[in-house]
Amino acid sequence: MAGVPGPAGSLRDGVSAAPGAHRGLTGAERARTCASQRRPVGLRGAPTLAGGEPCWILVFQVALCTRPDARWLLATCPADQWRGGVRGTPVPGGSMVERDPMYQRRRLRIRLRQAREQAGMRQKDVAVAMDWSLSKLLRIEAGTVGISVNDLKILLQYYGITDPQDVASLVDMARVSYRELGWWSPYREAISAQFQEFLGHESSASQIRNFEPLMVPGLLQTEEYAAAVLANYAEPHTQRLLELRKERQEKIFRTGEKELHFILDENVISRTVGDKRVMRQQLRMLQEVTSLPHVTLRIIPFSAGVYPYWDLPYVIFEFPVPDDGAVLYIERAKNQTFITNEGPGERGVYSPARFLEKFWQLEQLATLEDAPRMVDRALGRFLDEPN
Repeated sequence: MAGVPGPAGSLRDGVSAAPGAHRGLTGAERARTCASQRRPVGLRGAPTLAGGEPCWILVFQVALCTRPDARWLLATCPADQWRGGVRGTPVPGGSMVERDPMYQRRRLRIRLRQAREQAGMRQKDVAVAMDWSLSKLLRIEAGTVGISVNDLKILLQYYGITDPQDVASLVDMARVSYRELGWWSPYREAISAQFQEFLGHESSASQIRNFEPLMVPGLLQTEEYAAAVLANYAEPHTQRLLELRKERQEKIFRTGEKELHFILDENVISRTVGDKRVMRQQLRMLQEVTSLPHVTLRIIPFSAGVYPYWDLPYVIFEFPVPDDGAVLYIERAKNQTFITNEGPGERGVYSPARFLEKFWQLEQLATLEDAPRMVDRALGRFLDEPN
């Protein structure tokens, strides 16, 4: 399969559930199954209790707890039994995901904002005390800039955070986010700052849910399909973007440490992109993807009619630590995109929680069993007249 090697290693470290045990289940069914087993889906580097026993945290994150049938599912460690300091911090030695600078910057800014709020301090008062401009603190809490280790240590003292483990954990986040570059940095001349942010979320997520109404998702595109798509945008960096896409696929699929859930409209497998030969290669790739234990693929048939957000591509990123919330990425016309961050309780029109509920609803319109048959039928149509 071009560009998408098979997974290496288990998807569920330390979890005895058989690979693929949750395939075929909807989001709600999968959540109930995991809760009944006291295990999460796709959680790597699970935190442990002080005595060494695993402390399983349901990885469906903030949005799941808003579902009426799932509020009882969330399990957390007592605050005094976390090993490694800051509540919600994975045990040291985690995966590549946990060393991603974008992910660590996001985690750090969330914890700094929480620390300030718990200390009962206003942003402008902190800025004055630190001899910073207010905009500097706002940018740090927004995650748009990093914070140096020296500044962080002074800020933590001001917030009253002195526990050595807590300080060490936060300092490590700052070092990673402030000094290290994302793996995509060699491609910076070819991509926007916003897409770099997208890649950061993609790299650091433990679960990715992607709905596409028109085109094959980037992570599943063959090189020739991707080239045919880019040819329509007069993109000056086409070759670099193709190289970037291939590297994205290799990093995501090589380890098998992320759960990937794709829902496509039948449009995607029916429209000719490139030519029939390109489509045959692309459809065969989709056939192979459905066999991977950490990937699910659903296709909504034309007979489903119009459904919520049927014309709006979006991606939902969920992260290894539940406290980190989820990120929603929405793609609009003319390449205009925006990313919505969410904390517990936020349920706006474009919130991750709302779109996660819609994604679960789409799972009811398309079963895992139907997708291979639909791809086979589409492939047959493109075989009628070989190029």
